[in-house]
Amino acid sequence: MLFITITAATSLAPTFADAPKELTGAPPSHLQAFWIDRATILIPRAQVCPDGIYTLFSDEHGALQVTLKGIQGGMSVPLAPGSALTARQMERFPQLRSGYAVLYFPEAWTKEQARRFLTGELIVSVQKADGSLQYATGVQTAGVLDDLYAYFGTLGPVIRNSTVSESARHDFPDDSAGFAKIKVWAPTARDMHLRLYLDAAQVSPSQAVPMHRHGGVWVAVIDRKWVGHYYLIDEVVYAPGAHAIVEDIVTDPYSIDLSTNGTKSRLCDITANENKPAGWDEQVSPHLSHFSDLCIYELHVCDFSIADETFGTRQE
Repeated sequence: MLFITITAATSLAPTFADAPKELTGAPPSHLQAFWIDRATILIPRAQVCPDGIYTLFSDEHGALQVTLKGIQGGMSVPLAPGSALTARQMERFPQLRSGYAVLYFPEAWTKEQARRFLTGELIVSVQKADGSLQYATGVQTAGVLDDLYAYFGTLGPVIRNSTVSESARHDFPDDSAGFAKIKVWAPTARDMHLRLYLDAAQVSPSQAVPMHRHGGVWVAVIDRKWVGHYYLIDEVVYAPGAHAIVEDIVTDPYSIDLSTNGTKSRLCDITANENKPAGWDEQVSPHLSHFSDLCIYELHVCDFSIADETFGTRQE
């Protein structure tokens, strides 16, 4: 599961600077470094020091330790101070144009190494020339995940003979068999299974289907008999907020149909006649002269009707 921080400000500055002794012990709770692409990391400019030693650490078990002499555990790669962001980088990350220093990975750094680091706990450290720790921070990874794992295909349920194009079914040739498949973009996941349920109230799954990955996309191929039934995603992933490897059992973030109160995703063919209101195929959208004529809003049935005294208690 991925959590992305979106910042609206045009420039950012570090919220605080920890004293070295206050950094020791548990991993830092703040994420002030930005890994924006496979070659570049940004840290607050205020944390740059003369002759500083800059390092990215990763641990697949989430067991990095912060000490006065630096980060202990896991694997590491040295980072070298750079000059400035490129025009393309500034276009992608305008909020990071000022207040940040550029750090580069070694020239021999590979995409495979970056992908391995991304599945674990991440800390960037700054040490003084004598090796003592000056600064440590967690890392935001949305930029590099897009750089390495961008996917432009259809996600969620893909059902044969539905409105989804055949190209959406055949984007991964080895997954073309079967009547339906579920696709989830989760590039940092360690493992993923699909839990299948006959009805929404069922507690234990009727079947568990292993999912396999293509780049950042996890895929499960399933039979026709599961259309109209329910499923959950069982994911093992490092969770920065918990500083641990966790197992999450959640609904599909790309669901097109959910059970009551959203407790399970439903594998639904929205083009099937039984899922269409009467007269659906005969309805014609009104002519739109200007895009600005659109008026889109959300209506919550409870909020809309709660003050209507003509409803009985049961309906409320």
